[in-house]
Parts: sequence; C-alpha cells; structure tokens
Amino acid sequence: MILKIYDFLFEKVLDKLWKICFGSGFGIYLINLLKSNILFWQLLSIVLLFLLMMTVYLLNKMLHQNKTYRLNSPMIFSYNDLCIKINRILYENNKIFQHNAPFLNPNCTGQEETTNWHTLEETIINPNNKKILNLIEDNYNLIPSSDKDLFIKMKQHIHSFNEVINNRNELAEEGISFDYSNNRFPKDFESLIKEKIKMVNIKYINDITKFIKNSFKKNSINASKIYIYGSLLEDYVEIIQDVDLLIFSSVNDKKNIIEQSKKLQHVTQLFRKKFKKDLHIQFFSQNEENEFNNFISKLNNKEIT
Repeated sequence: MILKIYDFLFEKVLDKLWKICFGSGFGIYLINLLKSNILFWQLLSIVLLFLLMMTVYLLNKMLHQNKTYRLNSPMIFSYNDLCIKINRILYENNKIFQHNAPFLNPNCTGQEETTNWHTLEETIINPNNKKILNLIEDNYNLIPSSDKDLFIKMKQHIHSFNEVINNRNELAEEGISFDYSNNRFPKDFESLIKEKIKMVNIKYINDITKFIKNSFKKNSINASKIYIYGSLLEDYVEIIQDVDLLIFSSVNDKKNIIEQSKKLQHVTQLFRKKFKKDLHIQFFSQNEENEFNNFISKLNNKEIT
C-alpha cells in the first residue's frame, strides 16, 4: 500500500513537471523568450527548458525502470559505500558463526547448542542475509562487471540458505537431505569485500596521517616520533570507535610538557569534530625514552613521517 502511494505521488510530480515544461504559463513564457531578439534571454530560455526536460526524463526513467522501492534503504552513492554496508553485516554474521556454530566447538555435547545455533540462523543470520540481498539488488548498477559474478554467487547462497532455514524441519521429518553443497557461503565474495574495505582503510589512514601532520605543525607541537597503533591497523574503519596515537617528544621540563598537553587536547577536539571518533594520545617525554622504546616494541604500529 505504501509503495502504491509512493508511486502515485511520484507520478504526480512527474506530471506536474511535464505541465510546467509544455502546458503552464511558465513553459509558454520560456518558449516566447526564444522568440526574443535579445541573445541573453534566448540562451537562458534554452538552458531552463533543457534542465526541465532532463528532470522529466530522469524521473520518468526512475519510475518505469525501478518499481521495487525500499523506502528504508540506506543511501548509497558508490561501490565502496556498498561494500562497507555489506561488510558490516558480514562482520556480525561471522562473529555469530565463530562463537556459536556447534560444529566449530569441540566442547559441544548435545542438542541444546544445535537448537541455539538454529535459532540464531533463523533470527539473525538469515534476516541479515536478506539485508545483503536487498543491498545488492538495489545497487546492482554500482557493481563493476568484473565483480558481478561473485555477487551473483552470494545471491545464490542467500536463496539456498533461506530454503534450508525455512524447510529444515519438514525435510528432516521426511528424511530428505537438502543438497546445499553447490551454494555454500562464497569465501571469495568475502575476500573481495575485505579487499575493498582494506583500500578504504588505507585512504582513511592516509587522511588521518595528513590531519595529524598538519595539526601538529599548525599548533607547534613538539613530536620527534609519531605512531598510529591499535585497532585502526587491525580492524575495519566502520567498526572501530577510536584511534590510538603514540608520541615521543624531545621536551623534558614540566612547564613544556603541560603546554604540549594543552595543545594535544585541542588537536583531539579537532579530530573528533572531523572524523567523528576519539583520538587517544600516549605521550612520552625525553626523560621517558626507555619506556617509549619498550612500549613501541610490543605494538603493531605505523610511523607518521
């Protein structure tokens, strides 16, 4: 019902624009401008008519080529955005799978774990799969031709998994084994998404690096060595809540350390405003060089140079 109302309103907008172009006083006025002897008004009328015509054309194309509106679908404008949205769902499914699948747990002893796993499949994983399917179908035009085969494999897996979930009990009662072997979860699809996310991470880290270098220079922060470490280098950008920064400074007196601390606090505020994440800074002064070297040796890190 909602979709029918949406279609009706969409068609009304389209009809209104069409009338503006050709049936309204404004449209007639633009056409009359074409007859003007003044070149400026002639050119202006041509541009306005062209824009109105293109608007009508694009709305008409949307209306007749895509009737499957999902009003709650997220706005996605690029292939990277699509991969990020899919990855969030895959991440949740994978965590549930790793922690609850009874066949991965050597300590699984009976039916209780299996029943719990089936419940999670039905209430979380299968609905999540449908979200992925909707994302793929709603944004299929964003997927490069070279990657479409893997997305098709994922769609086939989702359909087959749904069949297993919905008919599991009936098939078991009839003693029928559902052949799911050809449509198991495509690991190569997951690898593709991870590779795209890795590229997004690299760009994000580069953006952070540029911000840190510029902010430190602008605020005259004394930092001999700067390192990014922690979750940013290990997880995906959309999952992490904060960014960890390690600083070694040549300052060694209390007054300068306090001054540097105030400047760093200002940078963390700017960082939060720009990246919508917290920046945690671990600061080592000249007098703490041994502690710094010991600390950095235990971390996966990336130096900002």
